Amino acid sequence: MAEGDGSAPGVAAPTPSAAPPAAAPAPTSASGALAPPPPAGPLPGPDWAAGFEPEAQGFVQAKGWTQPGDMLKSYRALESVQGVPEDQLVKIPGNPDDPTAMGDFYAKLGRPAEAAAYDFGVQAPVAEGEVDITPDFRSWAHNSGLTQRQAKGIFDNYQAKAAEFEATQQEQRGLQAENDMAALRTQWGQGYDAKIQAGQRFVARFGLGEQLDQLESAMGTKGMLEFAARVGEAMGEHAGPTVDPTTQQGTQFGITPEHAKAKIIELKNDEAFQKRLFETGDPDAKTHWRMLHEAAFPGQVESPIVTATQRP
Repeated sequence: MAEGDGSAPGVAAPTPSAAPPAAAPAPTSASGALAPPPPAGPLPGPDWAAGFEPEAQGFVQAKGWTQPGDMLKSYRALESVQGVPEDQLVKIPGNPDDPTAMGDFYAKLGRPAEAAAYDFGVQAPVAEGEVDITPDFRSWAHNSGLTQRQAKGIFDNYQAKAAEFEATQQEQRGLQAENDMAALRTQWGQGYDAKIQAGQRFVARFGLGEQLDQLESAMGTKGMLEFAARVGEAMGEHAGPTVDPTTQQGTQFGITPEHAKAKIIELKNDEAFQKRLFETGDPDAKTHWRMLHEAAFPGQVESPIVTATQRP
């Protein structure tokens, strides 16, 4: 304003200032939408991994490890999960039919190198007539990949079960023998002792030992005693000498030829015996019949075939 114009003093107008800088445009995605803000924290590929090979750096980035301590935490977590040192880890083969892979797998589990290496301890001698399955069991255990402890445990359990079974069988056979003896006492009545003695003559004459046990096992106690009594009776009512005191002739099976011929005639008139002999083919009746003819006709190469109508 000019001086002396009488107007009141005024305020000077402000000088225009420079305009503020324009804000940077917000980042957008390819579709035009706003992109998410960058993640907080260090960017991938930390400086401490700069000396690693590219592949290792990519592994660090993929794991999200931002500092060396992260690697240590991850390793400790791995050990806590696997529970054992690395040298104690076992990898299950992908193909169970691969003998090489399965062999290595079984070996790491503790299977012996060969079947013969299994130790089952001292075994009782195998009885005559029985089969020792120990070699087979060793082979089965090795093929199945069993450890020494597993194989011996199964073998011991098998042996114990077999012994238990045998004891049960013996007990049952004993009870059956008692029942058979009681049945024979009833069946034979007052002739029981005489028939037992006849059976004893048969056993003594032929020196039967283990064979008698085999007979009893095959025929049962009752069947064996009945068979022995029949054969013993065919040898004579008494033990009889081996030489006939009246004729001084030798006897067969402790019975004289005359006695045997008389017994043959008696049995020819026994319809039940003849039926067993010629119709059913009873082996006991055949043996009895043959022994009587060998005693009645000593010295012959073969016993004659005698029918029910023939006479000695």
